[in-house]
Amino acid sequence: MLVFSEALTIAHGWHLGYTGQPLIPEEIEAWNYGPVIESLYRDLKGFGSGEITQPLFELEFLDHNFSAVTPNVQEPYLRTFLRNVVGVYGPLTAIQLSNMTNMPGTPWQLLKEAFPDQRGLTIPNELIREHFAAQLPKPA
Repeated sequence: MLVFSEALTIAHGWHLGYTGQPLIPEEIEAWNYGPVIESLYRDLKGFGSGEITQPLFELEFLDHNFSAVTPNVQEPYLRTFLRNVVGVYGPLTAIQLSNMTNMPGTPWQLLKEAFPDQRGLTIPNELIREHFAAQLPKPA
């Protein structure tokens, strides 16, 4: 669970850095041990530290009925972007990914340093964007 959550947080950051647009509509929160996407945490906490063994789905309400829909990335650009993120960060362990998101100077660390006793503060997308944009290669 942690690997997926950390990887999605990093993908969201790179997407903000490259495009200025969020990858996901949810806010990322600063919890005690790192950044968390609360809805994803709720969906995955039942798996604990084990493997995610079932597909995730959303409930859709159509014609007075609910149906389970598995999210699917349709845009070719986004598929390529996510493949690249998985290619770079996929081989890393949960600890390695967590260490990356919790390093000095990261949005999570800056917020936790400024508000040490607060849990669940929203990490502003602008702060995330600035952090990742600063790491982009500079044009020659």
